[in-house]
Amino acid sequence: MVTRGHIKDNRNTSAFEQLAMFLCVLTHSGSIRDVVEHFQHSLETVSCYFNLVLNSLFSLMDESFQIPTASTNALGAIDSTHIPAIVSQDKHERFINRRGQISQNVVMIAGFDGVIHFVVAGWGGSASDMSILRWSLENTSFAVPNALADKYYLVDSGYANTDCFIAPYRSARYHFSNYREPSQRTYEKKEKVYNHQHARR
Repeated sequence: MVTRGHIKDNRNTSAFEQLAMFLCVLTHSGSIRDVVEHFQHSLETVSCYFNLVLNSLFSLMDESFQIPTASTNALGAIDSTHIPAIVSQDKHERFINRRGQISQNVVMIAGFDGVIHFVVAGWGGSASDMSILRWSLENTSFAVPNALADKYYLVDSGYANTDCFIAPYRSARYHFSNYREPSQRTYEKKEKVYNHQHARR
């Protein structure tokens, strides 16, 4: 990106720092406000450089990245669901989900062979999917593949993108039913093509 002139040093931030801010938001599922605090730049500056690096990546995508045509390297998918829960009054706050209902957030990891590899239950409805996955990696037998093995799990946009967890583009939304028939498929953006392939796995 630097050699092509997409991002460059300026008097306030280096190209390296611009990329670091972008990666911090992307890989740690952090908010831009967290990055503002960490890098000590204004919200406007961080947001500007995040978008600059993102657009630079899009411009390099056609020549540098290939969208997988098959999920031979995908081990399975990780998803969560909210199940209604009955808990004591003192636990209500932790179990209230974003819809205001009392539930537990259950995360399941399933292979494409139809086998359920792992389930994490009992977390309150207010817990984020990513925090449950992080806890599972640190405290249970669930392990991610070695990044060098080129294997990964498909996840939804509630998770961070890493070498081992591949999420769809957050900004490209569509209804899966609109693309069921091949003759009806018209994609406006390459991000939607990727998301459709991601959802089909």
